[in-house]
Amino acid sequence: MREKQEWKPDFVRMITKRLEQRPVLRMALIGLVGLWIIAGTRYVTEMIIYRERNLKEAFAIVSPGNTTGTVALTARLPESYLTEKDQNQLIRFVADRIGLTVDTEPEPITEGKKSGFIYRKKAKYADTAIKILHVCEASGANRYYLLVSINLAEDKGDGVAYFREKIGELAAELELLEVQCSIQLSGSFPQDMTLAARNHLTDRILSKLGCEVVCENREAELYTVYAYTKGLDEYIVSGNDRINVQLAMYYDEINKETVLCVASPVITGEIMGTR
Repeated sequence: MREKQEWKPDFVRMITKRLEQRPVLRMALIGLVGLWIIAGTRYVTEMIIYRERNLKEAFAIVSPGNTTGTVALTARLPESYLTEKDQNQLIRFVADRIGLTVDTEPEPITEGKKSGFIYRKKAKYADTAIKILHVCEASGANRYYLLVSINLAEDKGDGVAYFREKIGELAAELELLEVQCSIQLSGSFPQDMTLAARNHLTDRILSKLGCEVVCENREAELYTVYAYTKGLDEYIVSGNDRINVQLAMYYDEINKETVLCVASPVITGEIMGTR
């Protein structure tokens, strides 16, 4: 069994050393943080399981083929300064927490004025990318962002639920800020479905989730529905509306099939460039 990795930036190691020299204060802080983590993790885990079960059950009622799943995380790290060594160690820490073995060095990347590191791994049933981005704002403040994308082949919801729970635990452990985590299930149906058939399938899924439609475009070329349900905990705000379900369909002319995507809160697309 692999030993669980521990990640701390250099300046945190210095603070930790000082706390070790003051055992009473250290024990008090450990007790307080421990209670917070237990309560927070239990709440997050319960809500995650409930959300994934709802989406999985709604997706299952239409029984598509060639099913795939995606879990994507974007969040800001609380640290205001990370060395390159810290960033590489953090990528390894994140990989360890989601059960991924890092067998090559993370690659340095530059995206305009952003810089950082990315680690990609392709396996038989999953493509994963972990990215750390450093952004220097106009005010001079440093911001570091963590992005994780896990694309699962042949998944009907179980893999998505498992990794979404892992991501939730990771977010609590790292005390991530501005957390945005999306889940997505995709599948396909033979041939080009008629508009009536698409509408029937869409209405079944929305009914199963107890959704209220926020906006929609039920035309063959750009078939997309945005909706909100109280049965799913996370949402985004668009104007004055809450959205936590997006459903889209399109015809894949190459494979001669209609592709269905159902996501919460919205479809993310290839945010990590893992393909």
